[in-house]
This record gives sequence, C-alpha cells and structure tokens, in this order.
Amino acid sequence: MTIFYDETVGEAPRERLVLRVWGPVTLLFVASAFHTLAFRFTPDAFGHAVAGLVGLALMLAALLPAISDGRLEFDARKIYFLVMVVATMGAYFFQVAHYASAVEFATNLIRVQTAIAAVIFFSTTDGSLSVRPALLAYAAMVLLAFLMTAKYGLYEYGGTARPYPFTGEETVHPSGYALMAALIGTIILKMRGAIGWRMALLIGVPVAGLILAYQVRTTWMMIIAFVVVLALFSIRRRLGPRVFAASLGAGFALVMLVIGLVMAFGLGGFDLSQFSSGRTSVYLERIDLIVHRPVAEVLFGTGIGSDSLRTATWWWAEKDSHNDFLRIVIEQGVVCLAALILILGATLRRLRDPVRIAVMAALVTGSFLSNGLLDRPLLAVMFLATMAFSAVPDKNFVSEGRWVPEEG
Repeated sequence: MTIFYDETVGEAPRERLVLRVWGPVTLLFVASAFHTLAFRFTPDAFGHAVAGLVGLALMLAALLPAISDGRLEFDARKIYFLVMVVATMGAYFFQVAHYASAVEFATNLIRVQTAIAAVIFFSTTDGSLSVRPALLAYAAMVLLAFLMTAKYGLYEYGGTARPYPFTGEETVHPSGYALMAALIGTIILKMRGAIGWRMALLIGVPVAGLILAYQVRTTWMMIIAFVVVLALFSIRRRLGPRVFAASLGAGFALVMLVIGLVMAFGLGGFDLSQFSSGRTSVYLERIDLIVHRPVAEVLFGTGIGSDSLRTATWWWAEKDSHNDFLRIVIEQGVVCLAALILILGATLRRLRDPVRIAVMAALVTGSFLSNGLLDRPLLAVMFLATMAFSAVPDKNFVSEGRWVPEEG
C-alpha cells in the first residue's frame, strides 16, 4: 500500500491523507479476468468457486460499515443494498420457495448482487489497480480470440459469421463484453499517462477490431456512451455550465423529436424491433406481463430465474428479457428496482472524476439495452475495476502527491 498527500481533492485544492490499497482491487480484477479467460478450461466447480468468492467478498464489502479516520462513515447505498438482499430473500421464502433449494438460492443471490456490490465497492475505494496485470489480461483476450478462431474457424451466430468466442461455445456476447472492458481500460490507461501511444495501439487496435467483428451492438453503444460522456465534460469546461446546460437541453429535445418522428412516420421501412433483434417487442411483452401481475409479485418479484420465458417474439427458446432493469422487476420486484436506482443515483453524486462517470454511463447503457453486465457479474467486476485507474498506480508514485507516468 502507498500513503501520500493528495492536493487536488474536491473543488478547491486542499491537503488530505489518502490511503491507496492496490492489493484487494488488483486481486478482484485478476480473479474476474481469470474466470473470464479460463472458465472453459477449468473444472466447473473451480470456476464457480472463484466466482462465488469474488461475489461474496464484494457483497460483504457492500454491506459492512465503512470506517474512515476512525469514525463510522455513513453510506446510504449500503442501506439500499441491504434492502435488495432482504427483499429478495423474503420473496424466496414466502413466494417462490419451490423454485430452488436454499443452497441454489444463496448461490444465485450472490451472483445477481455481485455487480451491484461492485458498483458500490469500486466507486468508494481509493484503491488502485496495477497496470501490468490489466495489460496482461487484455493481451490474453486478444491472443485467445485469435487462437480459438484459428482452431475452430468462424462462428455462425444469428446468421452472421464472427470470430469464435474465447469464453466458450455460444458465448459471443460475453466475449464482446470482456473486450469492451479491455478497450475502455486501455483508453483510460492512455488518458492517465500510464501507457504510451505504442502500447495503447498495440492493445487497443486489435481489441477494437475484434469488437467490431463480434458484432455485439450493445458493446458498441456502451463505448459510444463512454466517449460521449467524456466529450460532454470536455465541452462543458469550454462553454461554461449555463451555455452547456442550454445546449444539452436543446440537443436532447432535438434527438427526442427525431426519434418521435421516426416512430410516428417510419424511415424508409426501418423496423426498430428487427434492428434491436426483437428486444423492443420483448420489452413491451414483459411490461404487459408486469402490469397484469398481482401486487405482491410486482413489489417483490417471482424469484431469480423466473425471467426466462418463451414469448411470441422469441418463441423458439426460453430467454430472459435482455434488459437488466426489467429483469430485476420480474425476478426481484419494484422494491429492488427502486433500491438499485437509489444506489446508482447516490453513486453518481459521489463521483467527481469524469472518467469514472463515463464508466458508469457505459454500464447503465449496457444494462438498458441488454443483460450485459448485471447478469454477467464477473464481467461487471472486471469492467468496473477500470474505475480504479483513476487512482494512482502503485508503482508510479513520487513525493508531493504527484504521479509520474511510465514512459513509452
């Protein structure tokens, strides 16, 4: 660990003693990366054990009180998170106990809460993430993707040929999400000066190429959200808050007007449901299902796993709603959705760094457009860990609270 004086905390410069603990943050990242890269090559029991330990550690960190400067630090998000856990447990014991055994339920509870616990942990900790393990994980993804494609050839998914997924058969989306985390992590490392252009291009170019080749459009939108948020912060600094707010409001109104016109009059035969692979139709089906449920089921859900259904749109197999927020309403209820929204809102209020806010924007975008990260918790851990790059890397520290980046 490294102790130093941070002279640039908050709105005005002031001196504050900051404790950077790189070990736990790096360990969580390495465990999630290992699970992603090696799950198909390791026994199921071992992979599940790694995932369970990571999830349990993050849940404990999200639930246990935090102590700062010898005093108990109040974080309302811990209360909201506890509400989610208790409400989900209550629904299991009183409504859907026949769906799973207690052990299966506990395992699933840890899984579905891991990503939310990771949001609380990585947005709170002053820990830093070591650069070298992250770069090795990103390079390993690229290497595995090329090796798997060289061995098995192109992979047909949805009538489209793509590189063979390195996370296992029929796992194009997890492979795409992992690469998306690698690309955003590489961008942040370059922005922080932790790596030079040569290393950034060496990792970033093949990662970006693979993301395009996998054609997981949710990952494209997540990266766009990340870049747009960073661009907005840059524009805000140049325009000033009032002009920026007016410009942003006008731009939002224009976008909504265009969307309304497209939905009302169409655009050259453009079919939004087809473009979204049926997602928008499934969302409407799920909303109709929720509206016609008894009040108790609306409030507390019908249990983890109950979102997997056959519908008129996706009739050939049981599929979830491909929307993290709808899934939470169906499985855990409106109470848990309200708690999640409060957690996300409180997290955004705590964040000061534009990069961290951009990471959160990408996460929320993926959750709205698919079951991207809240449903794949260890990918969320690896992705959210990139927020720790905003802290000082453990080996690039000199005195006077300043960070000297590596050369090259």
